[in-house]
Amino acid sequence: MNSGVAMKYGNDSSSEVSELHLAALASLKGDIVELNKRLQQTDRERELLEKRLAKAQCEQSHLMREHEEVQERTTLRYEERITELHSIIAELNKKIDRLQGTTIREEDEYSELRSELSHSQQEAQEDGRSIDQDQNSVSVPENQSTMVTADMGKTSPTPGSPAPKGDQ
Repeated sequence: MNSGVAMKYGNDSSSEVSELHLAALASLKGDIVELNKRLQQTDRERELLEKRLAKAQCEQSHLMREHEEVQERTTLRYEERITELHSIIAELNKKIDRLQGTTIREEDEYSELRSELSHSQQEAQEDGRSIDQDQNSVSVPENQSTMVTADMGKTSPTPGSPAPKGDQ
């Protein structure tokens, strides 16, 4: 009897174990299905993120090229402006040189005229002095030009000068 009971008990146990195994297998299958669903969802999300990343990298590359082109155009404009300013500076320097040359020439001409005038005044003064020395008459101040008359007896007064005391 014991053996029948043991058998019965063994059979009951094995059916219970089988049911537990089946329940565990069903649970595991459910977990596997759930994990497969999550894996597929994760794969879709990863693919979507990879597409977004590729798109962002493409946009970044495009923006970098565009930025480089803008910088290149700006640099070119600045270089052209610098070149233009250099030519303007060169023209202004030439103009300054010409004006300084003209100014120097004008100053030289002015100096020459002053020199000539001073020389002619000196000659006139020397002539006046020599007349004074020759005639022992009136002395002429250096910076004045006056008409000198010699006292050689009776002379008539020059216009605008007072008459001699003896003739009044």
